[in-house]
Amino acid sequence: MSSTIPHVVMYLTRSLFEAGIPATSITTAQIILNASLVAYSSAGVLELTHAPPPAPIFAACLGSGIEWCSWFAALAKGNDKMTVLYGPSFVKVRIGAGPLTDVWAEDAQGSVVRISRGRQTRSPARRFSPVARTIISLPTLHTFNDAASSESSDESDAESDTSSSATVYSLSSPVDSPKALLCPLPSVPAPKRRVAAARPIVTGPRAPAAKRNPTPAAKPQVPTAYLYRGGVTRVMTGGVMLGPHA
Repeated sequence: MSSTIPHVVMYLTRSLFEAGIPATSITTAQIILNASLVAYSSAGVLELTHAPPPAPIFAACLGSGIEWCSWFAALAKGNDKMTVLYGPSFVKVRIGAGPLTDVWAEDAQGSVVRISRGRQTRSPARRFSPVARTIISLPTLHTFNDAASSESSDESDAESDTSSSATVYSLSSPVDSPKALLCPLPSVPAPKRRVAAARPIVTGPRAPAAKRNPTPAAKPQVPTAYLYRGGVTRVMTGGVMLGPHA
């Protein structure tokens, strides 16, 4: 009932705004009416006529200063009688001789959206759609290490200086999520340095060496003596030397 009474109070007082009742008086009436309905021992039935109303509504009229005749006229819309029924999770009203209508129901709240945990069925338009989506699942690649192939590959690696791992791939049945493959990459030998061919050294023509005339060997100088009157004359390399008398 605690969740129902605020809806009863709202229904009984919302028509007062249209009747031009001051907002302060309406707020006071709502507070008193809410507290009075909580303590009201009736069986959730309010019979309203032009006569004095039930105790909760009458206490709200006295506390807020709103006359009951004006309040009832705003509620009944020209009818002489109306009945308000309320209980756990529902509020219903009957005005005059009209049908019983729902004012509020907990199951009929528009803000509550129920989510079903069951499997949802496709709509016919979507089921028979001319364009169908094709789901392609990728196969999983598994790696198997072969001992024999590993040994042979090791021997060939020693000869060719290249290493590679023997890996055999097999296709299995498609699964939802493909697994990542870790395949070692073959090592590439470092390129050998090439020695550039030596370029031939081309020298230009040499100038002929200057011919040197042979130097005649020096002849020993032999003094030559000439006799003349009065003395002896010695000649050295074409010179004339005078010596003492012999």
